[in-house]
Amino acid sequence: MDKITINSSYHDKGCQHVHYKILMVDDSRTFNQKVTDGLSVLGHEITQAYSLREAEEYINNQDFDFILLDLILPDGEGNELIDEMDKKTRSKVVVLSGDNDDQRRSHIFESGILDYFSKSNPTHKIIDDIKKLLCTVQINSKINILLVDDSSFMRKMLTNILSPKRFNIIEAINGEDGLETLEESEVHLVILDYEMPIMDGIQ
Repeated sequence: MDKITINSSYHDKGCQHVHYKILMVDDSRTFNQKVTDGLSVLGHEITQAYSLREAEEYINNQDFDFILLDLILPDGEGNELIDEMDKKTRSKVVVLSGDNDDQRRSHIFESGILDYFSKSNPTHKIIDDIKKLLCTVQINSKINILLVDDSSFMRKMLTNILSPKRFNIIEAINGEDGLETLEESEVHLVILDYEMPIMDGIQ
């Protein structure tokens, strides 16, 4: 039996004592309970579901901060549920899966989920990884990133990558627009295109 260890340094890296509302979806009652115990000890409110139908019902009737979702469930696959979600809900999903198919994993990431953890790892390691993710997301929510690029495609692609991690994204279409934004807003990181009209990256 896996021993559940509590990471005492969880709140020591800039994280505050925020209590999240989390939906835990996994048909293995043992695994579901271990993860629930490991997170609820930190004060998080955990709702447990054991099937796709149960999960869907909870999501339709309640608002969760995070959704921990197994991919293989008795009445269907978790990615079917992900496909039905809107963008905001998808960004709350952390997939827990024993499936190591890289192609499938890549496809699921492209849908805009928050993260993906392999269930081939020991349960206590998965719990610690989830705790670290919750801490990282909390820190990221305070970071403003400025994307300066004349390509709307590149700005959209980068936004799709960074937004699920809860970074605050500000967009600028050229260097001049970017400078204006820097003067008016608090920016912690600038991702800058090299070649742009009006004012390029070097200027």
